[in-house]
Amino acid sequence: SELIYDYELYEPNKKNPDVTYQPFIPFSNGNIALFNSLVEQSNFERNHWDLLSIIKPEIHSRLRNEKESLWLDDLIKFYSGINLETSGPVEFTYNNQSSNVDLIIIDKANKVILISELKWITSPDRIKDIVYLSEEVKKGLSQVEHALNWIKNDPNDFGNKINISSEELKDFKFFGLVLSKNS
Repeated sequence: SELIYDYELYEPNKKNPDVTYQPFIPFSNGNIALFNSLVEQSNFERNHWDLLSIIKPEIHSRLRNEKESLWLDDLIKFYSGINLETSGPVEFTYNNQSSNVDLIIIDKANKVILISELKWITSPDRIKDIVYLSEEVKKGLSQVEHALNWIKNDPNDFGNKINISSEELKDFKFFGLVLSKNS
């Protein structure tokens, strides 16, 4: 059976090895050392999250989706508490490309609809993490732009998905945003 620390054992041959992901250092005599400064001076939760994405990507993906779903539930509850309607995630196809909008926030009183993409971000402490997070935000912006083009070119489909007539939608202003939550 696997020991829990087997995944934290530093192995230079693993994909994207980083000693902060794996703070237990094995010695050739069978002993294992834990360099506490690697744990104390780094974001241990983030490091485990990153390590999980490398060694168990299917579990990482499932957990990431579950975290986003819980966050979405919190947002829907919040917005309904301030008299805004919400919808999401909403699946659509535009220009033969399937996509979805994570959250649509509808302010009927002010005739405003916000098209929102959610991005759960872990605080970076490495250059490669900053580059990755920048790419994730750019991806979110691209998804928002795609959704806004869909709405502009097929308001009937959009209206059907959120239960607002295309005639009524003509009075609305549309905005897009990427919401990020840091952990």
